[in-house]
Parts: sequence; C-alpha cells; structure tokens
Amino acid sequence: MLINATAISTEIEDAPDFLFSIIPDAALEGQFLAEVAYQKLGKRNAGIIYRNDQSGKSFQENFSKRFKELAGNIVFEEANQPNTNEFREYITKLKAIDSLDIVFIACFGTETAYYLKQALELGLKKQSITYETFNSPKNLEIAGSAAEGIIFCSPRFDKDSSVPGTKSLREKVFKKYNQTEFNFFIASHYDAAMLLIQAISKGNNSGEKIKKYIKNLQEYDGITGKIKFNMNGGADIPLSLYTVKDKEFVVIE
Repeated sequence: MLINATAISTEIEDAPDFLFSIIPDAALEGQFLAEVAYQKLGKRNAGIIYRNDQSGKSFQENFSKRFKELAGNIVFEEANQPNTNEFREYITKLKAIDSLDIVFIACFGTETAYYLKQALELGLKKQSITYETFNSPKNLEIAGSAAEGIIFCSPRFDKDSSVPGTKSLREKVFKKYNQTEFNFFIASHYDAAMLLIQAISKGNNSGEKIKKYIKNLQEYDGITGKIKFNMNGGADIPLSLYTVKDKEFVVIE
C-alpha cells in the first residue's frame, strides 16, 4: 500500500490499485494552467519548456492539449535535461518567435529560477507561468528580481497558519531539523502518513482493507486542505494562483 505525496506524473493514475495520491497531478495542474493562460491572461501563443522526465512530459502533454482545445497555439516545445541550470539556448529560440506571448516552464523550481534569471539577462520579456515547486525561498534567491510577476499554481496552503496541526508540524520541523522553510510538500507527506495511521487505527490491517477504507472516504481533511480521491486514486484538490511581488509570494486568487 502506497500513498504518493511527491510525484506528479499522470503515470501515477495508471499504477496498481494499491497506490493513491494525496497531491494534484500534472493533468489537473497542466490543464488548469492552460485555462489560466488563455482565459484569464488572454494569451494565445504559448511556448513550453519541460523537464525531460515523466512529470515534465505529463505537464507538456496536458497543457498543450487543453491550450489547443481553447483555440490557443503552441509555438515552441523543447525538453531540458533534469537539474540543468542553463537555458540560454532555449531563450534565444524563444526570442526569435514574434507571436510568442507566454512561456510555460514545466520544470522543478530551481530550474525555473535559473530560466527566469537568464531570460531577464537576455531581454526576453514574456509572461512566465509554472507550478508549485517554484514556491520556495531558495528560488527567489536564485532568480532575484527576475522572479517578479511570475504566475504559478498550487493547492491553497497557508504555511503560517495558526491552525493547531499546521502550527505543531511547523514547530516540530524547525526543532528537529533547524529548518525554517515549511512548504506544501512537507505538509503533504505529513498528511499521507496521518491518513495511513488513521486507516490502520480503525482496524484496517491489510493492504486490501486500507485500499477499501480510502476508496470509501468522501474526503480527507488534512492540514493541506480537504482532499477528495477520484476513481483512479488521484487527489482532487482546488488550486490557487500565486505570483511574486516585492520579493514575496502573494496569492492572486
């Protein structure tokens, strides 16, 4: 029995029935970001830089599919190697596309930060959009002023909340690891562990029983919010939009 609290690839949905996700996948977030780009931001010509792994490919496929369904155009698509910090080649190509009006960066947070920094240095002034792995102070340090105005999605999670569960976990993380950063993924791992503990405490002492218990849950109220499981074992979680303003992460809606 496994509860996924990190991987975002849509391949998770096709995994064996004894696997559930407690975080939204790339299908949910990729399509959501495509709708934001087209409907809220009014963009019509998108470029995509995506990580050359399953999560990046899942984002690329789902964003592209939904953006095209909305009558948008994908004018650039290229994959970068995981953990790269060099994007100048891609940026040069993007600058040559006159119709380009938004760039979806389907990469991990630090990679996105390096892209933003180099895009500013090379004079590419197009709206950038990405997902929740950008939500880390480390990325603001790397990108500097280039992070201003980026838009990203994430489940609405208030890391500074005084709600007992959130506050207690935040204090434990700091006490044990001397770590001040407290983000969605730390909280999602906590929720995954607590869900398993809850299932076992109610007498579900086998993989089959735990699976049945989770499948029958209407929703799970974790510190990351109210989580509903779909028919594939994935998590349906409302997404919010964030940006960076004056070197701070700010909720848009």
